[in-house]
Amino acid sequence: MTAVRLNEYGKYYYVELVWRGRMYRVQIFFPSLQKPQRQEIQKQANKIYPGSRILSYVEAGKTPDLPMIYALDVT
Repeated sequence: MTAVRLNEYGKYYYVELVWRGRMYRVQIFFPSLQKPQRQEIQKQANKIYPGSRILSYVEAGKTPDLPMIYALDVT
């Protein structure tokens, strides 16, 4: 069994979204230092919450209280 280490070279974003009439707060980690566009945030949020609507997103530190989404582009 091999262990995989995630390289945390990037930024965390605090995202507020609406999905099925309820508001959710999640963190999304983007492995780049430039600010992602709203479409990129929406694409990652749709993977977990399909059809969700992004209300806001801001750069933030890692918070262990919120669910985490890693936006890794695997090709």
